Amino acid sequence: MVSHIQELVLLLMSQDAPATQGCGGDSFSQLGPLFLMLPIFYFLVIGPARKEKQKHQTMLEALKRGDEIVTTSGMLATIVDIDDVFMTLEVSKGVKVKLLKGSIASRYAPKADPKKEEAKA
Repeated sequence: MVSHIQELVLLLMSQDAPATQGCGGDSFSQLGPLFLMLPIFYFLVIGPARKEKQKHQTMLEALKRGDEIVTTSGMLATIVDIDDVFMTLEVSKGVKVKLLKGSIASRYAPKADPKKEEAKA
């Protein structure tokens, strides 16, 4: 019994392993598509996100007392006080809320109602 197992092991060890072929090319040619994708990723994702963040920061710096704003949660409010990090907002008459500056989404600019414009004409 042992001799059969030994013969089988010797037979398997004596056979040559099949020649393996490489994937083709050196490692630099395989990294080529990655290096091509990085600038594309930058111009499509990182660049516009950076511009949007800078635009938002400029908008936050331009805000002043009395401006109407929209928070990231969708709440409309008027700016009462501005600190370095926080803003105090008046949501309703006598109701004040203190929020981080970063939670301001945009300045509120009401759109003109077409029905009111027709009535004026």
